[in-house]
Amino acid sequence: MFGRITFILISFVALGYSEDLNLNSISAPAVQDSQAQQQLHLAPQAPVPVPVPVHAVESGTLRIVTDDENAEIYLDGRKIGTNSCIIEKVPLGQHEVYAVDNGDSKSMLVYPILNSVREVNLSFKRQLYFSVTPSFAQVVTHVLDAFGPSIDIGMRYKKSYYGLNFHWCFSGLANDYSSGNYAYSFGGAIFQWNYTIVNAKDVFELSPGFNAGFWYFDGGKESASNYMYSYSNYTDYEELFFGGPCVKMDLGYKRVFLEASYTLLIGTRVGSQITVGINTRI
Repeated sequence: MFGRITFILISFVALGYSEDLNLNSISAPAVQDSQAQQQLHLAPQAPVPVPVPVHAVESGTLRIVTDDENAEIYLDGRKIGTNSCIIEKVPLGQHEVYAVDNGDSKSMLVYPILNSVREVNLSFKRQLYFSVTPSFAQVVTHVLDAFGPSIDIGMRYKKSYYGLNFHWCFSGLANDYSSGNYAYSFGGAIFQWNYTIVNAKDVFELSPGFNAGFWYFDGGKESASNYMYSYSNYTDYEELFFGGPCVKMDLGYKRVFLEASYTLLIGTRVGSQITVGINTRI
């Protein structure tokens, strides 16, 4: 009987221990799941990125070629490099490419080709240009001036201009001819030389130089000698000039420019010649 009671107690204890194990094994995961749910509920959720469609820019490639190893290359005003270079991924449309070297420049408007390479040749080896400038001239002395047609004929090579000038001025802009004044002038430069010191993208040029030749000026001026009487004196002016320093300014594009020049005339007196005209380069 004692053994029977002992068996029953051992079975009862074993059964209770088994139930405790089962409860612990079941309750622990349940508690962990509840804590995880609370953490997920309390943690801030990061925004989900939305993909944005990217549109490829249509572009092409420019190959810039120059014959001057020191030339600086610019694209739309931004320096790209020196000498010859390749510019990739240039958006389609109009762009300005120019090269600069020692004050001289060459420029060109270009249009890239889609997914292709376009070559742009900026050569500093300028051709020999035949230059003609029909213009109007005004020869000014100390008291009189003469106005009329003028023409320059010459050649341009690189930065230099060599030519001659002829004018025939038979009236004045500032003279009062109602009182009997008159003036005329003819002649011009037998040798004319100018050197370009400023060249802004082949649009504006500034060229100082020198003229040598002859300018004959003849005029007369009537002037009162005594305000108390009604008579006047008539003075005749006959002058000869041999040239002097000059400067030219050209503003235009490609082969057509508006040209203005000023020459200081040195001779029997000091005078000047001002010309304004259209310069064409053939």
